[in-house]
Amino acid sequence: MPIQTDNNPEYRGPKGFNKYSPLKKLQLAAGDSAHYDALVSSRETLLKAPAIFPAELLLVMPDWDAAVNQENAHGGNRPPLVVVSSNRADWILAGFNRATAVLHALGGGLTHFNNINDVRALLGPTPDPQSPPVYCPLRLGPAPRRSVYIIVHAAEYDYYKTKLSGTGVTIVGWQFKQPTTGPVGTNPFSGFGASRFAAIEFLKTLRNKAHAAGGAYPWGKAWLFDDNVIGFRLFAGLTAVETAMGATDVCAGFNGLIQPNTRDENRKWANGQPPNKKDGTNLPALKASRPPGLVQQASLWNIDYIEAQNVNFSPIFVASKEDVSLTQYFNTKPITYQWYAIDIFKEPAGYDNSPGAGIVNTARQAFTNYFSTPEDSVSLDAPSAPATTANPTPPRTTQTLRHFVDNVVLPGSVNVDATQAANADIQRLAVCHSIESVLTSAVKGDFPPPAKAAPYASYLAPASVSEMFNPPGGATVTVTARDVS
Repeated sequence: MPIQTDNNPEYRGPKGFNKYSPLKKLQLAAGDSAHYDALVSSRETLLKAPAIFPAELLLVMPDWDAAVNQENAHGGNRPPLVVVSSNRADWILAGFNRATAVLHALGGGLTHFNNINDVRALLGPTPDPQSPPVYCPLRLGPAPRRSVYIIVHAAEYDYYKTKLSGTGVTIVGWQFKQPTTGPVGTNPFSGFGASRFAAIEFLKTLRNKAHAAGGAYPWGKAWLFDDNVIGFRLFAGLTAVETAMGATDVCAGFNGLIQPNTRDENRKWANGQPPNKKDGTNLPALKASRPPGLVQQASLWNIDYIEAQNVNFSPIFVASKEDVSLTQYFNTKPITYQWYAIDIFKEPAGYDNSPGAGIVNTARQAFTNYFSTPEDSVSLDAPSAPATTANPTPPRTTQTLRHFVDNVVLPGSVNVDATQAANADIQRLAVCHSIESVLTSAVKGDFPPPAKAAPYASYLAPASVSEMFNPPGGATVTVTARDVS
């Protein structure tokens, strides 16, 4: 049966749902599971046949032994912070410098903020173009015993390492071994899912190396942050979340706002906090978690559990939904996780546009094209034209996904002008986003009748789900750790 959907007139807008979602009111059916399985199989085959994935994963940093020793210091460090980043080294450095300037302005010889909830970090002197990111080492407290790693594609490794030298963070580069020839040429495997898959593999590798060197695991949990997270609504702090996580909780998430706040909005919020809380003291206790909720933007991961269960982000999500799909997977199993109604604050970030960032962006588009080309012919039951004042309910027709994207989705979005609507890369991206929305909805399925209660009943076969989130098909990826100065 054709997939029923409408077009999203806010597609490519700034809000999280609109940014990546060309489809609206998407309706799937349990009876069409074979069709959704075929979409998964298509992407998996496109990666497997030319040996793009699974493939050896290379992880580089300046000195692996030094990192291992650091994790084992003090009898074992606290869970580290790993920041998944691309094209933002300059913005991160400016934020780190802003933290130093704010401390200087506060006076009193301050050398650090009390903790991540010390919102004085967001109240810097004007002009104040951005906030320091929450993972800035100066914002972690006087003796945090937490390492900060920023993980980037290997193409951007040198640029990040040079820019952020001396800031107290360690840059990690990742790259899957490339086939010598293939359908995407020399473009390295890239994408949202692949980058987060690599981040989890890095944490597993670092943890196991530290265990081998020190005789005990320094930590069983670790944090993942988007690079433009600048804070949280005040809560009891990182350690409280770590303590509350159970042995079989796969992760802990928070409430991501639908779009980044402006610098002025974040400054106003911080300035409005009670005086006895601005410095990160007298914080409220951590309230009970209440899943389900989307795990995104900032999250704590149970590395012990995900290694034992071989759970990870799916690399087939190249342009969107890598986080939504994994959260829905947890809901279908069900796998327990914690989720807190605590807002994550982000800010718009500037771009480096370095040569390495250009390589990554080109590669991501190449894989977007590679995945989406076979998906053009997916059949939809959808409006035949964008809605207008004169024609608010266009008739529905059976049409291909590519036809719908080119003639309804892009022309019908208020965020897409005529030049953009005719751009081949934007058309390809919209097809890719559409299928990633379909796959995410298929993972979730629906509550089974008549109970209408968790767990969700996935519309995908167990083998398809395993291929996505226990990659590759339950096996392990070979990881090579190397020093690159």
